[in-house]
Parts: sequence; C-alpha cells; structure tokens
Amino acid sequence: MMTWTLPEPLPTDTEVLHALVASQRDHIAELEQRLAWFSEQYRLAQHRRFAARREHCPHQLDLFADLLDEAHQAALAASHPDQPWGNDPPERGAAKPQRRRSGRPPLPPNLPREPITHDLADEDKICPCCGKPKQRIGETRSEQLDIEPPRLKVIEHIQLKYACAECDEGGVVTASKPPQALPKSNASPGLLAYLVVAKVMDGLPLYRQERIFDRLGYPLARSTQASWLIKAGQLIQPLLNLLHDALLTRDIILADETTFQVLKEPGRAPQTTSFLWCYRSGCGPPVVLFDYSETRAGRNPQAYLEGFSGYLLTDGYVGYDSVRTALSQPLLVGCWFHVRQHFHDIVKARPAGAEPGLADEALAYINTLFRLERQWRTCSAEQRRQLRQQFSAPVLAQFKTWLERHLTATAPKTLLGKAIRYALRFWTRLTRFLDEGRLPLSNNETEQAIKLFVMGRKAFLFADSPAGAKALANLYSLVQTARANALEPWAYLKRVFTELPQAETVEQIEALLPWNPVT
Repeated sequence: MMTWTLPEPLPTDTEVLHALVASQRDHIAELEQRLAWFSEQYRLAQHRRFAARREHCPHQLDLFADLLDEAHQAALAASHPDQPWGNDPPERGAAKPQRRRSGRPPLPPNLPREPITHDLADEDKICPCCGKPKQRIGETRSEQLDIEPPRLKVIEHIQLKYACAECDEGGVVTASKPPQALPKSNASPGLLAYLVVAKVMDGLPLYRQERIFDRLGYPLARSTQASWLIKAGQLIQPLLNLLHDALLTRDIILADETTFQVLKEPGRAPQTTSFLWCYRSGCGPPVVLFDYSETRAGRNPQAYLEGFSGYLLTDGYVGYDSVRTALSQPLLVGCWFHVRQHFHDIVKARPAGAEPGLADEALAYINTLFRLERQWRTCSAEQRRQLRQQFSAPVLAQFKTWLERHLTATAPKTLLGKAIRYALRFWTRLTRFLDEGRLPLSNNETEQAIKLFVMGRKAFLFADSPAGAKALANLYSLVQTARANALEPWAYLKRVFTELPQAETVEQIEALLPWNPVT
C-alpha cells in the first residue's frame, strides 16, 4: 500500500518565507529553461526523422533587396563589358527563364534508332473507286523508348600454336594474349566494370547481384564478386596515386567525412565506427578521392594532405586543424552551408505557427550571400573577387555586428546560442572567400560526392574487411572522378580495366586519367 508524506508546514518567519519563495522561483525558472531545451531538442529530432529534408524557411526576410539589384547590375556590367548598359541596365527580374515545356521530354537524339516500317496490305493499296494503285505521298513517324536487358556472353580467347614441321628443335610457340585485369579468372573488363557500377553507382549489394546473375543464366557467387572487387580496387592503385598527386597540386581542396562500419578490423569490435574521408579539388579538372581510416583522428587528413599548401574548405570539425601543423600549413576556409544549417535547425525546432524570430534574421543575411553568388556565376574569378569585396563584405560586416549584439543575450546551450557561437568561432575562415574569387561559399560539392556513398551504405551496410574498405574507397574515387569529368562510368572503367594491365610506363597510366582524351 502506497503511503503519502505530508509536506512540511511553511515557516511563519517572513524573511525565511521570502527566501523559500525566491529559492522556489529560481528552481522553477531553471526547470522551465530545461523543459524548453528538451522540447526544442524533441521537435528538432522529430523534424529530422519525419519531415522533409529540404531546408525551406516559411518566413523569407529580404533585408537587402536594393543591394541585390545593385549587385545584379554590377555583375552584368562585369560579365558583359562590351554591352552599352550605361547607367540604365535591364532590371533584375526582366530576363525571365524560359518556361519548362509541359508533357514528356523528347527522346535524346544520340540514342540508337531501329526503324520499323508499317505498310498497307497489297489489296489496300488499290483505289476502291477507279481500281488504280495508290501513290505513296508521305509518312508519319512516332517513337517508343525501348530497352534490352543485360545478357551474359562468353569471350573465347583462342591462342594459336605453331611448330616446325621439319624438325623438333624449334619447339612449340604459342601466341600470347594481352595481360588481363584479373589473371586466372574468367572476369572480363566489361564484367568488372558492370560489377563496379552496380555496386558503387547503383548501390546494389552483392547478394542482389548474385540473384541477377542467376536469373541471367550464370550463378556468380557473392564471395567471388567480393574477391573480384577487392582485386579491381587494388589494380587501379597506380591510377589513384596519380590522381592523389594531381589533387595535392591544386590550390583549393574541399574535404568532408562520414561514418563506415568495417567488421574485421584487427583489435577492434565489429560494432566500432570507422570513417571514409572525401577530398575534392576546387579548381582545375575535377578530382574526387575517398580515403578509408579506422578513426576520425586529425592525423588522417594530415597524412593524406601532406604537402598541400592551398585553401582547404571544410566544416568546423577540429580534426582538420591538425592539417595546419604540417609544414605546408594550408589556409582553412569555412563552409557557410553549415552555418546556415545551425540557424535552420532553430526554425525546424520551432512550434508550428510561431512568428519569425532571430533565426530568420540570421538566415536572411546568409541567404543574401548565396543569392549574390548565384548572380556572379558567369563572372571570372577576379571579377567575382571584386564583386565580393563590394557587395558581400558589407553584408558580412552587418551580420557580425548582429551576432555580437545577440551573443550575450542567448544561453550557450540553446540552439540559437550554439549557432551564434559557431559562426563567431570560425569567422576568420568564413570570410576568407572574400580574398579569392575561386573559393565557393559552401562544401556542397563534396557533400554531393559523399552522398552517393551514403546512399549505397544504406543498402550494403558495411565492409567485411579493411582490404574491402580500401578497395571500395578506390572504386568510389575513380567512379566519382569520372562522373565529375562528364565520362560515362561503365565505358571508362572498361577502358581502364582493359588498358591498365598492359601499361608499362607512367605515361601510359597518365593517358588513362579521366581528363586526358582517348588516343
């Protein structure tokens, strides 16, 4: 049986009673503050789990409409100096984009066509009135999109043998075949390329591919596929080394990382989290490289980027600070998308129907920076740098004043307090783009490159061994770099798996780099 404890009687002394009320009032205020924090975190977690991922703000505050118009006119004058704009350039909203056509899009002209002619029967070609043959006066064309499912075929390598018919001393000579990607296996370059594209591009786990091959007529075990993929990832290592060297010579690198589970790492439990790092060049022909490591320690990017001395654009993770301790000391650049994300979390966690607040004001500043950049896409790097100094710098100055004004009035552990302190903590990095017109405002290109792996990870979940993880990082690197250079991945991989085993010099390997033309 539950027993109830009666509350202690209130003190009769006035001073003691006032002290008790003040203590209870402070305690209630603390509990309300904690309740508000937990409610905010709960709404944010619910939004991240169930709501749309797109960052849309219902209250779009436009604080810099005149500045945006002026920046648009300056961008037109900079990118088209030969045009007689004078002092009266066209309005920012005058050039409207063409309206998207309704209905289904036309079929691409580069697809192969197979004509099928439909003719009348012979008796229908006779005129029923006069009995004379009808004359052909034209035709009507329509198109259907067709597809042929993949099919397996066998390539037979026939090596001819020769021997002297007059004597036995000459011996037997057999014609040699070119070096193969996987010696002593029955995997052709085209099949290897297909496996890699299905695993990396389409995110198909090997057990699904096993079912597909069984349906096509040959039961290719997933263990065999895994072995082939690991060997394919090791085969392309010389090409990856050249890509790595090319990456380190660039002036701008964008970096990011994500989690990955590897089951059989020595001395570690299968549930331990490993990491896959993504590095993308920010100038020159695109290079996208992935690097596997067991931990998220800063020594990993420091070792991978040893010798790099340009701009390194990252989020606020402290592990990238270690790169600065190397002899090269690259300049770290901040990502404005991550700053925007912190403030947008406040909008997500806000109760439905709430009025716009401080987070919306901050988003107005940040969105203005991105809107300015969209106006300067066609400008050169030097023109963009000058426009940033003229238009972006005043926005940043006002935004910093706004951040400092609200810094002391927000609790550090609230979402708004964290967002303000994050922006001020990395302010030097975040404003570094003003001095270099080639620097992007955000790390979105790397985020998009790493998203392909994240989507595949949802399907295949983990790598069995570190060898498999390293091979997978190599394969993702080559496929993503090929895509960034506008190459069709399967055709490019087939060429690599065909020609790389035959390469004997560095020049022959360099010819396979994605930006080098096919000779």
